[in-house]
Amino acid sequence: GPLVLAAAFDRSMPDLFQFYIRSVNMDGSTATDFGVSGDALPVAEDARRLLRRPAGIVTYGYEHMTAHDETGSAIGSFAPPLSPPTTYRAAVADSDDRVVFGGANLGGPFTIARLLPDGALDAGFGTGGSLTVPIPVGHTSSSIEDLAFVDDGGGVAAAKSNFGNRNENVPVLIRFGPNGALDNSFGSNGVSSFLGPAGIGLAEHVGVQSDGRIVVAGGTATAVDVEDVLVWRFNPDGSVDPSFGTGGQVLLEAFPFGMALDEQAGRIVLAGTRPGGSGGIHLTRIWQ
Repeated sequence: GPLVLAAAFDRSMPDLFQFYIRSVNMDGSTATDFGVSGDALPVAEDARRLLRRPAGIVTYGYEHMTAHDETGSAIGSFAPPLSPPTTYRAAVADSDDRVVFGGANLGGPFTIARLLPDGALDAGFGTGGSLTVPIPVGHTSSSIEDLAFVDDGGGVAAAKSNFGNRNENVPVLIRFGPNGALDNSFGSNGVSSFLGPAGIGLAEHVGVQSDGRIVVAGGTATAVDVEDVLVWRFNPDGSVDPSFGTGGQVLLEAFPFGMALDEQAGRIVLAGTRPGGSGGIHLTRIWQ
């Protein structure tokens, strides 16, 4: 079917962009049944990410989440709450058109919530529609960076909590069941802090293989910069999979801003840039 693309255009004002969505056919031609005769549709200024769901499209980012039907028209009745978390950073949609999302939460716990198709919180998930997980004592903020579903209908989140400067984060994985309860068979009561209590790093992307093993892309860091860029793999119980790379991890040259699991070919594909922004865009493919 058609592809829906999101893009940003400079409006000739400092630090201010307008974001648009547009649909194109598989041959690259404009899908004229999207928008007004195929023209790109403006969306909220901070809607930097796009999610496909059975009923259409969801655009989200920072403080806005908007649902669109298959023609690109906004669904005005879709108005999800945003407290907590205080910004949208990650979202996935299930086959029932429900959206599971997480984001950043200044001074508060990790928060994952589920929305019904109309944008209301799903009372059948967690407590009143959301799952909260405390951050360590002394940490100042939390952030859900990415989400993926697992076969039982639950999910896993790649997250981090901050205790100082921008890069002073502890990366964690959080696994939850279909009803929004923590999966106590995973890590320690549903949470795996895989760099240890003193480890500093980032968990930016997560994917789940068909065998239940979990792939995470991110890296270790110092207080001021990213140190090593890594891909880890974990067993379904949250333990490190020693059969992957060296001791469960593979060292990369470029920090990933996107990851996809190619199950048919048995590979993991990542796109990213070198730490410090030098060297252009890199594509990396590794064996699962």
